[in-house]
Formats: sequence, C-alpha cells, structure tokens
Amino acid sequence: MLANAVLIGLALPAPLFMVRPRRRDARPLGFGSLFALVAGLGALLMLPPALAARLKSSQGGAVVCLAYVLPLMGLWFILAALLSGQIRSLFRADTPWRERYGALLALLWSPLGAWHLYGFYSEVL
Repeated sequence: MLANAVLIGLALPAPLFMVRPRRRDARPLGFGSLFALVAGLGALLMLPPALAARLKSSQGGAVVCLAYVLPLMGLWFILAALLSGQIRSLFRADTPWRERYGALLALLWSPLGAWHLYGFYSEVL
C-alpha cells in the first residue's frame, strides 16, 4: 500500500503538467503523457471517496479502485507499448519529458500490477 500511495502522489500533479494552452507549435500528447494524464485524473477523482471511506473505517469501492486499477493499468500500458513498438520512442533525444514521466509512472506501477495479476490467476487456478 505504501508503494501505491507514493505512486499516486507522483501522479497527482500530472494533469497540471499535461494540460497546457494550445499553440500552433504544440505537439499532441503522446502515449506516455496520455498515461500520466489518465492516472493523474483517476487518482484525483478517486482519492476523495477513498479517503472518506478510510475515515469511516470501511473498505469502499474507491479504495479498491486505487489499490488495483491503477497498478493494473500501468502493467497493461507497458505491455501495449512494448507490443506496439512505441516504447522505443522514449529513448530518442527529442522525446519530451512529459512522455518519459508518464512511461516512468507506468513502469513503476507495473510490478504491483503484475503482483495483482499473479494473485488473480493463482486464486482461480
């Protein structure tokens, strides 16, 4: 839970970094930026009900969402980036920091997502 909390904290400012005024020379969001934006928005929208559930000493759906969905989403994102070949673009010199930030978030969440996936499979098999 501590690792997940730290990663949620890293994802919280992502919407501020990704939403910017449209300019003619502005590049559209890439796959890493889009992941950071989705993870940040997900954390921002689910954190208030999760905190309220924890204060009431109940295990609400928002707590489960933060604990399971974001790590699994990071794992799925990394797998999709690997399969589509987009992961290679992170190593180019002209790659914006926003892309690397989002991919790093997904990479850091993916071991926890793999652990959850292992638990789901071991439970049913």
